[in-house]
Amino acid sequence: WENRAKKTVLQSSTNYAMLAVDLRTATREARWTGVKIKKTGTAIDSDIFSLNVYKDTNFSNELDAGDEKLTLGTDKLIEGVATINLPENKYQTIHSYEYELLQKNINPSWNQRYFIAFDINPTAIPANYVGVIIENTTDFFVVSPDGVEFKSSPPQPQSDFSTITDYPDKVTVELYDISPPAVIQGDTDKALVWVKM
Repeated sequence: WENRAKKTVLQSSTNYAMLAVDLRTATREARWTGVKIKKTGTAIDSDIFSLNVYKDTNFSNELDAGDEKLTLGTDKLIEGVATINLPENKYQTIHSYEYELLQKNINPSWNQRYFIAFDINPTAIPANYVGVIIENTTDFFVVSPDGVEFKSSPPQPQSDFSTITDYPDKVTVELYDISPPAVIQGDTDKALVWVKM
């Protein structure tokens, strides 16, 4: 796995990669059907609009427009936890290391990389910070009788924290001259400029 979280993330950010996970089997293949994600940090559930899983379809090792979205965009945090079940037609076949080597002989960039990504709520609280962790091997859902083992250090896939920052709003101001041709001494409350924002 690999941390993908940056130091800061703007309100309203979409497809913001928090974590990349590289999957493979010891032998043959397995069917991956979902994952349970736990939020870390001070962010509240509503700071995160939704969670998604993407497959690195174009083998760029980065989450970008060429990657396949495997989820529906409806998964949310509930008490700090999101259980993401892939739609049945998006279940992923995970291949062995030997299969991966064969594919890399054809395309050296070939991988089995997936991204856990957030959409940040436009009303997320600035200065809150957020991270994710996949705490247990049982939080990766695979079709029985296959099982899961973490092979990394530290073993649990986890991101760094991203601090939520305020989206830079822009106020547009239009000025219209509405001053009369003349004013008389002693006049009060004469409109000179109309301001539209």
